[in-house]
Amino acid sequence: EIRTKKSMELAAIEALKQSAQRLDQQIKLLSTAPKRPLREEKKPVKSFDELKGLLKIPVKGTIATSFGPYLNDRLNVLNFRSGINIKADRGEPIRAVSAGRIIYASWFKGYGNMIIIDHGNSYYTVYAHVEEFFKSKNDLVESDEVIATAGDTGSMTGSGLYFEVRHHGKPLDPMEWIKRG
Repeated sequence: EIRTKKSMELAAIEALKQSAQRLDQQIKLLSTAPKRPLREEKKPVKSFDELKGLLKIPVKGTIATSFGPYLNDRLNVLNFRSGINIKADRGEPIRAVSAGRIIYASWFKGYGNMIIIDHGNSYYTVYAHVEEFFKSKNDLVESDEVIATAGDTGSMTGSGLYFEVRHHGKPLDPMEWIKRG
C-alpha cells in the first residue's frame, strides 16, 4: 500500500513537472507571437523592471508556499517551485500587479484556469487556479485592476492563487517583487 501511494505521488509530481515544462514552452511561444497594436494602448509610467519590490500582492491572503527548491518530506524528492501559492478565499478578487496585455486566459493542464499578462520588456506574470475570468486574451489591463477571482481549478491544495513573475521565460522569485508590509 505504501509503495502504491509513493508511486502515485511520484507520478503526480512528474505530471506537475511536465505541466511546468509545457508552461515554459507556452510562454516562449506567446512571447514570440506578433502582437497587434491597439489604438488605446498607452505606455506605462514606469517600466516593469523599475517596480521590483513595489508590487502589491495580487490577492488578499497568506503566502502558503515559497519560490525555489523544496524537499517533499514524505517522498524525499527535491523539486522546484517557479512561483508562490497564496491561500485565499474562493471568489476573492485577483488584481493585476502592473499594467499590461493579457496574452493567455484559458484552462492550462496542471494549473487550471490561468491568466498570463505581458508587461513589456519580456516580463510576464502568471495567475493560476482562478475561478472566474473577468478579462480575455488581448485585453489591456491597468495596475490593480480586477482580472479574475481566486479558486481551486487545477489545485491540489484548495482555494487560492498560484502566482509567478517571469523574465524572458525564466521564473523569478515573486517575493522580491512584492512590496513588504
